[in-house]
Amino acid sequence: MICKLLCINLGWWNETLSVAFLKFYFGCRVPQQPVLLLWDDFSGHWTDLVKSYAASINVFLLKVPPHATPVSQPAEVMWTFPLKVKLRQCWHDDMKAQIRQARGISTPLKIRRPTRATICNWVLKAWGEL
Repeated sequence: MICKLLCINLGWWNETLSVAFLKFYFGCRVPQQPVLLLWDDFSGHWTDLVKSYAASINVFLLKVPPHATPVSQPAEVMWTFPLKVKLRQCWHDDMKAQIRQARGISTPLKIRRPTRATICNWVLKAWGEL
C-alpha cells in the first residue's frame, strides 16, 4: 500500500489538503469508475473547490452525520481510534517525562512540543502495536 503524509504548517486540515488527498488517492485511477467517499462534517472537506474537484474525478462525497463516524466508517473503530489512543499516550508520556526532568529546577517549567521527527516515531511505534 502506498501512503502519503499530508501536512501544513498551520497544524489544521484545510481544503488544500482535502484536494491533495483526493488527487493522490483518486485522481489518477483508470478507468475512472465512480467512487463513494464518506467524509465527516469538517468544513475543510466541503468547500466549493473540494466538491468541484471531487466531481471532476468522479468521486461522490457523502457527509457522515455527526457522531455517526464509528458506525459508518469501520476503520474508525478498527484502527483510527486505537491509533489515536496510542498517540495520545505517547504525548502524555513525553509531557510527564519533561515534568519529571524539571523537578528540583528553580526555573519555570516550559513544556516543549514534540518535533515532527518525534511524532513520526510515535506514529511508527503506535502503528506497529495495532
